[in-house]
Amino acid sequence: MNTDGTPGGVLVLVADRTREVLASAAAVGPGADEWISEASVAIRASVPLRMLADVVHPFPTFAQSYEVPLRDLVSQLNPA
Repeated sequence: MNTDGTPGGVLVLVADRTREVLASAAAVGPGADEWISEASVAIRASVPLRMLADVVHPFPTFAQSYEVPLRDLVSQLNPA
C-alpha cells in the first residue's frame, strides 16, 4: 500500500559492486514518474550507496520506498 492509500508499485535498484553506487533503477506505480528522480540524480552523481541509504525521507512520501531496498543493497555489498 502506498502512502496515498493506492495499491503498491515496484522499485528495482541495481548496484555497481565495484564502485558501490547505484547503476540502474526502474519504478512502476502511482507517482513513479516523480519518485524515480531520486535514483536518476543518484546515478548521474555517482552517490555512494551508503550515503543514499542514510537519507531520511519525510513521511508520508513515495520516496520512502527507497529506504529498505537501499539498506539491503548496502548489506549485500558489505556482508557483516
